[in-house]
Amino acid sequence: MQSKPVFAPQSASQPDAMSTAFPHSLEPLEAATQAEVEKRFLGCRFGLVRVKETGFLMPAHYAKYAEKYYNFRFLEDDVVVMTHPKCGTTWMQEIVWTMRSGLDFDTPLELGVRSPFLEFDSLENPELEPLEEWAEEFRARNPGKDPKEEGLYLFLADSSPSPRTIKTHLPFSLLNPSLLDTSKGPYWKHVAEGWEKRDHPNVLFIFYEDLKEDIMREMRRLNAFLGTGYTDEQLLKVAEHTKFSNMKSRSTTNPTEAAVKVGRFKAGEGEFVRKGMTGGWASYFTTELEEKFEQWVEKWKDVASEIPFKYEINKKA
Repeated sequence: MQSKPVFAPQSASQPDAMSTAFPHSLEPLEAATQAEVEKRFLGCRFGLVRVKETGFLMPAHYAKYAEKYYNFRFLEDDVVVMTHPKCGTTWMQEIVWTMRSGLDFDTPLELGVRSPFLEFDSLENPELEPLEEWAEEFRARNPGKDPKEEGLYLFLADSSPSPRTIKTHLPFSLLNPSLLDTSKGPYWKHVAEGWEKRDHPNVLFIFYEDLKEDIMREMRRLNAFLGTGYTDEQLLKVAEHTKFSNMKSRSTTNPTEAAVKVGRFKAGEGEFVRKGMTGGWASYFTTELEEKFEQWVEKWKDVASEIPFKYEINKKA
């Protein structure tokens, strides 16, 4: 399997002479809260920071890159797959990339290479070394600079050839406002920022449950939004290619095994690609947990009542 990315002849997005200052304040999570987080979520071993103005929680490492992410220059033909974590991001990435690639069903490139994750540097375990092939390319283009300091995955996103399909879990408020002119933390706040922009001509808002319920309906919407002009027969091929069982079986879209090898996952302790179904909460929620969930929804009722979520669909891919 080929894993080395194809880079544009030169950086596709050169930084402006004057960067815009990051307009938010970051504060470390309180020690007691951080200890509780580490106890309950074993992956949060390196600290968290809170975006003071919005309450979003980010890895402590995010502070190093926040201004770079905010100043990332998006191009007119970029498509940004923006979701809250664990909301079908990989599925939508593969659908969008396949449709934009001329229906390339046989690419040997991993999805993370084809559709780079903008802020992955801030999520990486700082104790891990970057992939050597990518680091070599970075050093060749940036003599004297350290890929771990500058951001290897940010470089990958910046240097990918056009048209780029870029993944991010950052909400609109943590990205440059120019994003709409060209192309995690509080869940409701994250979703609300997208929902309030749903009528913008450069935004297409898709629910995971709607994609599960009627993938052809949603892909026709996506087809119109992207201007790809595919027939229903071609869209059916995309639907089959991105079927959950097919994506889970391909190493290019399921990085679990590779992640275990480099220490990002522990063998047998969960998978990157899970079950591919909706309504799974019903198998885990106790009466007490459901009551807490309802209280959480009630707290955000001004937002939640406006967004037409579906909780009961349970269709396997």
